[in-house]
Amino acid sequence: MPPRRNVPPIPPPPPPPEDPGIEAEYADPYDDMEFGAYDPTEVVATFPEAPSGTADDTENEVPPFDERYKEDFEGLMFLGALTASFSYIGHKFIIRTLTSFEYLAAARVTKSFEDTIGANRAQATVVAALCIVSVDGKQLPIPIEETDNEYD
Repeated sequence: MPPRRNVPPIPPPPPPPEDPGIEAEYADPYDDMEFGAYDPTEVVATFPEAPSGTADDTENEVPPFDERYKEDFEGLMFLGALTASFSYIGHKFIIRTLTSFEYLAAARVTKSFEDTIGANRAQATVVAALCIVSVDGKQLPIPIEETDNEYD
């Protein structure tokens, strides 16, 4: 066994710089969001603009559900049909919850990425794209009909 060399200990890291006294303010990402509901039974839904108001006006309010949620059994599909609007980097987005069929369609579209390192990113990208209703007041294009293409 070779002789041990005398190695000096590693010095401790220097102390962090002094706090200049600037405190970061917490910015709640949901402050400027507005919530609403939509009709999931419509094939091609037209989404109204989100209600106006500030986050303070609607902070403790529950988003209004379509009154049909009270119906027996069929009313369940109206419980999760919600929209939200928010601004991000100067653009106003309106998004909505997806239906179960849309989540299944997203899985089908991302099937080619299954068992790859990009599977989660592909799923997140498709879900994000499907939930966007409009950007800056302009509706996103909707395919006129389903077609077979190389993405299936």
